[in-house]
Amino acid sequence: MLKSIKKNWLNSVIKPFLFLIVLGTFVSVSYGQDREYLEGFYAVTRSDNQIFIFNFNKDGTVLVTEKNSEDKDFKELKKYELSGNNLTLHPIWDPGRIDYFYDVSITKKEDGLFTFSKAGLDYEIQKHSNWPAIMHTLFVLIALLIFNHLCRWSKWFVWATCILLPLYLTIYVWPMTTVGTAVDTWFHVAKVWSALAGSVFFTLVRFTKLNNYKWAKFIVAAILVINIAEAVLRDFELGTGFGGIYHFLNGTAGILSIITLSGWLTIKADNSRFKDMVWPDMTLLWIIAYDVWNWSYICNCIPEHAVMGLIVLLSCTIPAFYKVGTWLQARAYTLSAYMMYIMSGSRWISHPLNNVLLPDNPTFIIILAITSLGLNVYNAYVHFGMMIRRKAWGFGQPVLTLAEQEAIVATNKTFPHFIKLA
Repeated sequence: MLKSIKKNWLNSVIKPFLFLIVLGTFVSVSYGQDREYLEGFYAVTRSDNQIFIFNFNKDGTVLVTEKNSEDKDFKELKKYELSGNNLTLHPIWDPGRIDYFYDVSITKKEDGLFTFSKAGLDYEIQKHSNWPAIMHTLFVLIALLIFNHLCRWSKWFVWATCILLPLYLTIYVWPMTTVGTAVDTWFHVAKVWSALAGSVFFTLVRFTKLNNYKWAKFIVAAILVINIAEAVLRDFELGTGFGGIYHFLNGTAGILSIITLSGWLTIKADNSRFKDMVWPDMTLLWIIAYDVWNWSYICNCIPEHAVMGLIVLLSCTIPAFYKVGTWLQARAYTLSAYMMYIMSGSRWISHPLNNVLLPDNPTFIIILAITSLGLNVYNAYVHFGMMIRRKAWGFGQPVLTLAEQEAIVATNKTFPHFIKLA
């Protein structure tokens, strides 16, 4: 009797269940082989200049990012279906915030663009290619290196490009080019003018007797401190508003970057034909820690400029390695040039097709912020350790010895003194 019940249960339940599993597997595999799909990043532009990014996956999902001109981007995962030249999107859950792509016919044209219209607005969806973006970033790096060299070469070039040109742009260009873009904020206005002010003042230090006055040297250091403090405040502002811990980690790293600046009394114009402004007590360790902190800030707060921000940092760090002590001078010149560039053409520059897109990975942002804090903590450990051992407590006094300072000023070769500080 018991054996009969087990046999009937096996025939009535188990076998049909196994049959359904085999059939479902066969159907799903067949469907997966026949199903059309898209893969990779696509840039979506709308006729009112709103930008979206589609990240298509083979599993039939697409991560839709709505680029926000104020603070944070909005991201939502959706389903998609591709049949021939027709693309449709469907919500996985509630339609949510990004609901512009439902109930429309998205059609692929002969030129490879997907297009559709909705509510009087025209949309274009185009596959992202890294090559034009890579060429753009390389062009910016080379242009900034050349701009820095021209500023070293001629003070008249600085007056023309850092005083006359931005005055014209402020009155006639930026009021039109920044509206509705990511740079239409108080921070970016403050950033461009603080960078320009630094460029002008640093040039006066180089070519006048200002480099002999302590108050002028203090202003040089204060400009850098203000520049860092602006970003620290922005990090904490966004961290408070959106609750991302990486903002607080990186903001703390920025504070450490400020308090480990020393030796501003050693700032002076050298005797080379360029009359470069050098800061002998600024170590390469501090510069590297600053670069990581600043790039982490860019990835946290303006991620669409992440790769370009790294290029801007390289444009002033590269000169600091072939002429140590000139980093701050190069930072002011290259940042001024880039900020004028991005304020004048933000819509084109921030377009996904013109930028190398980093993977959308929150873990990366957190790791970068932790690295930023770790490097700046290590720099603080080295810096204050040197202060204690050498009793270099005076305000503005150098931590490096006079011999180390002279070695930096006397040569244009790389002086990796951060290794000795360890």
